[in-house]
Order: sequence, then structure tokens, then C-alpha cells
Amino acid sequence: MQRRRTSQQVRPDIAPLIYFGFYAKIRSIYKRLNNLTISNSFFLFGARGTGKSTLIRHKFAGTNLLEIDLLDPVQAEEALLGLSELKAKMEYAVGEGKWIFVDEVQKAPKILDVAQSLIDRKDAKFIFSGSSARKLRRGAANLLGGRAYQFHLYPLTNMLWARLWRRSRGLPRRTSW
Repeated sequence: MQRRRTSQQVRPDIAPLIYFGFYAKIRSIYKRLNNLTISNSFFLFGARGTGKSTLIRHKFAGTNLLEIDLLDPVQAEEALLGLSELKAKMEYAVGEGKWIFVDEVQKAPKILDVAQSLIDRKDAKFIFSGSSARKLRRGAANLLGGRAYQFHLYPLTNMLWARLWRRSRGLPRRTSW
């Protein structure tokens, strides 16, 4: 009989996620992100509302991080119209050793050209999140071939939500649907 882990035996930063019973999946996501943080820039794609930005903010909570949130109209306008000012801000952040997190990158794909330039010249580290990899490809955006990994964060399905609901109420698992 296998002993069940308690939240005291698990790293405290992921203990709240144990409630959902997805420890193995969360652990594999964390392993992949831990490998990426020391090695390379990356894209994190997924549907709206899956927790991409939350996961990145949680993972990089204690590090130097310049966040460019393109859902903010002011920052989106700066990315579309004042790209030279944004590039200067990004170069300064790279000089300080910061990671650069661009949220909703599909709204301003020209940032990817600036990112490639900084990755090639100054060994910058970027995190890009977005909900539409297809929109980037269709718009002929630069997906930083070979310079950044791509990961996908998938939403929970109805079957998983039903399983979570049953577990939260202490009901036994169903063997068939």
C-alpha cells in the first residue's frame, strides 16, 4: 500500500496545488520550467484562462523580472508605436541581468524581432506567453527558431473537473463514466 503525501512533505510553493490531485503533472511542469530558467528563453502557449501568466509570475516571484503586459493598453501602444523606447528599456533590463516576460505576445509580434536581436547580441533571457501561436504563425511572426523552446499549457477537461468535484466532497472515485 502506497503512502499518500501530505502538504508538509511537498515543496511549500506547490502545496496548494496538491488539493487538486495533480501533483505529478505539476511536478513535471515545474521540472521543465526549472530546466528552462537556467538554460534558455521560451514560449508558453495555451488557451485563455489556463493560468499561463499566473504560473510564470509564481515561478519567477523571487527573481529580477521585467514584465511587459500587452493587455495593458498603455504598454500595448508603446510596443506598437514606440518600439525604440521599449527596446531601450529591454536593453537596460538585460544589462542588469533581468529576465524579460512578455505577456500576450501575439498582440505585438514585432517585439519578437527585437527579442531575437537581444538574444543574439546580449544573450538575453525572454519568457513569452500567449493564447494564439496560430495567429503568430499566420502573421509571419518571427518565432525565434532554435533560440526559444515552446511549451503548451492545456486547460482542464470536463472529466477532470468532475473528478475534482467528487474528490473535494470525499466521494469515492467512479470507475466508469
